[in-house]
Amino acid sequence: MIAVEQSLLDTFTSIEIQYPEGRDAGAGAQREYDPINNRVTYRLIDREARRNAAREPLSLLGMRQAHALALGYNKDRYATDIRVDGEGLARFCLVLTTQGALQMSLGGLDPALGDPAHGLVYDGRQQRRFETLDDTARILMWVDTSRLERALVTGLDEPLHETLVFRNQIDWSSGSSAAVRRAIGYFVAELNDPHGLATVPAALESYTDSLVHLMLNALPNNYSERLTRRVASPVPAHLRRALAFMHASAAKPVTMADVAAAAGCGTRTLLNAFRQFRNTTPLSALHDIRLQHARTALLTSGDEITTRDIARRFGFTNPSRFTAAYGKRFGETPRETRRQA
Repeated sequence: MIAVEQSLLDTFTSIEIQYPEGRDAGAGAQREYDPINNRVTYRLIDREARRNAAREPLSLLGMRQAHALALGYNKDRYATDIRVDGEGLARFCLVLTTQGALQMSLGGLDPALGDPAHGLVYDGRQQRRFETLDDTARILMWVDTSRLERALVTGLDEPLHETLVFRNQIDWSSGSSAAVRRAIGYFVAELNDPHGLATVPAALESYTDSLVHLMLNALPNNYSERLTRRVASPVPAHLRRALAFMHASAAKPVTMADVAAAAGCGTRTLLNAFRQFRNTTPLSALHDIRLQHARTALLTSGDEITTRDIARRFGFTNPSRFTAAYGKRFGETPRETRRQA
């Protein structure tokens, strides 16, 4: 069992949720809370619990940021219906229930159970709903989506053609998933140590990389099969050279003949390699690489350069088409990306 000690909670930014009318709360009473980019609505499920609810806090939310990671802790005193709406955050969340149980619903998917034997994982930009039991507590491990995507591109050695999606429920008893659970437990222990890895930037970066690769390879997702195939089927050298040239030339006008020349092969060989090993064409791959570089620029450039200028730098001269392609690729607008910078 992973324990979150009070000494660790004291280092969190925490919010206590109280029921609006205490003992006199009616059947439909609820509490709304507006964190960054979210709207969270709480409603006690049991009418008797609503009748007996005192003025003391009924739910606790806490979080501590550690660069690309964040550790959260939530606890509900009574069975609670929790609905999360709004833009959300570009982070994936791993949920490890330490006490009680909850059900998570995402869109039209069947509810997934989270209890001490089963974890949950979801994209922080998804609207979601939780139904918890009395005295349910859980640890939440938040990981920046950009870190997972960069590691995925590196592991596949190709651009991403669809948004990363994990299977919502995790069986902690399986060997690979158990390693993720142990990694979360290690992070909790280190945060509780005033001299732990959170105080050593290099150690924190190393841990983050390990966790990201563990998540991608241990937790079933829509890229799992391709990651396995990538290990079994090495990419030809000329395709690796072509991809490297595309990344280096993302802000330059290049032709497919230029790419083939840099790869050391003919254009037909290049086309066949992309079709066989990337299930795409060289032009589509270059388009995606330019979008990736534009995203990086949006996250790092600050306000001194406009979104339009960034788009033009990487070959997107039509702002509306750039916004449409960007939204299709990343599930958010360029403006929403800049808010994360």
